[in-house]
Amino acid sequence: MVLLLIIRSLLRRSTILIILDSKPQKIGDGSPIIDGTTSDYQNPTYTYEKAGVYEVKETAINSAGRNTEIKSHYITVVSPYDPDPQSPEYAPDAEFSADVTSGYVPLTVKFTDESTGNPTEWKWNFGDGSDIIDGTTSDYQNPTHTYKKAGIYEVKETAINSAGRNTEIKTGYITVKSLEQISEKEPDAEFSADVTSGYAPLTVKFTDKSPGNPTEWKWNFGDGSPIIDGFTLTYQNPTHTYEKAGVYEVKETAINSAGRNTEIKTGYITVKPSDDSDLQPSKHTPNAEFFADITSGYAPLAVKFTDESTGHPTEWKWNSN
Repeated sequence: MVLLLIIRSLLRRSTILIILDSKPQKIGDGSPIIDGTTSDYQNPTYTYEKAGVYEVKETAINSAGRNTEIKSHYITVVSPYDPDPQSPEYAPDAEFSADVTSGYVPLTVKFTDESTGNPTEWKWNFGDGSDIIDGTTSDYQNPTHTYKKAGIYEVKETAINSAGRNTEIKTGYITVKSLEQISEKEPDAEFSADVTSGYAPLTVKFTDKSPGNPTEWKWNFGDGSPIIDGFTLTYQNPTHTYEKAGVYEVKETAINSAGRNTEIKTGYITVKPSDDSDLQPSKHTPNAEFFADITSGYAPLAVKFTDESTGHPTEWKWNSN
């Protein structure tokens, strides 16, 4: 944006012309990596001047170390002179997830497409001999499938657009057990956490390690939040954020058809006041994460990136290519 300011001096009857030229920083076109400690570096704005598909990297840094998040094919910039700007220049990059990956027959699984590159058609092979499905609606993008026989299944998704196609294959992704495999003994509850101390808000990833084939999990995080209870991976290995400082007891109950068992870890999670975080060195490296307010558009494309890293980073480094 160019701003012209004209100041006329009444005494000298002269005119002063001031030109102020302010543009967002550029990235991905040969400009240098940016690295700094202020909010301008934590949440930068970049302008992509040239058409292309760009990878973006953010490195979050604190006194304990550093961690880098890489998002491939994250920003798509289209030339304003493209005769068909809606037509993608690159084939998609297929990716997907499932809400549950193991259980007993019949096992119903909800698949979610996570492909990048604007696919418009999806093809799925669930690996159990059922018909391959292929279509262009949301039913095909995020299908639900029921496995009716015990086995270990490979799942394939092909994401398609006008520029091409790409297939993601997950071998041994779905495990379906027969009813005869249900344990006759109750499970032995056990779990771990990826972090047991830190500053508020503290996000903790819990991992169930219970033997005995539990099929249901109940968690009490000890901070007054609701007890959670369910059958999917979300309940087996939950993530919880402690908002307030304190020392917390955590309980997990593992359940199967034969019974239940509870593991209690007293004083397991220690959360320190966030006000103290700037006064003490970090004990854990950050976990880098970010998002962009827009991921596709015409050149020149200005993108606002927002840092969502955990672990109290104090320095941020960005690169795109």
